[in-house]
Amino acid sequence: MSLNESNTSDSRINGIALVDNLSTGNPMRDKHLKTKTYFNLKEFTEIKFSSNDIHFNQDSNDTTAWIVCKGTLELKGFKKEVVFKGFKSENKLVLKSEIYVDDFGLSIKKGRETSLVTIEITTPLK
Repeated sequence: MSLNESNTSDSRINGIALVDNLSTGNPMRDKHLKTKTYFNLKEFTEIKFSSNDIHFNQDSNDTTAWIVCKGTLELKGFKKEVVFKGFKSENKLVLKSEIYVDDFGLSIKKGRETSLVTIEITTPLK
């Protein structure tokens, strides 16, 4: 991660999450989500994100996101454009986005509209 509020073209957020580290707080669910039916850990070991457009909110009185980051999320062989909104929390950056997991081959229930989930990523700010 490289963030430069004065020159957004110098800013990048890229990352990899290991599917094996997936944690929902329920070990039985975690084990099931790593099977071929869902994340298919044996074939797809990583989830990747690479930013292509970052904007900062310069108004400190504004309650909207401090940063808006657009980029490509790669999950289970699918690549889709997503938008993360970021907020500062102590010395951390918390990025949040909502995606339809059906778009990534992770259908849990029938119908795309039932597959909306929130992704949250927390990383230290330097």
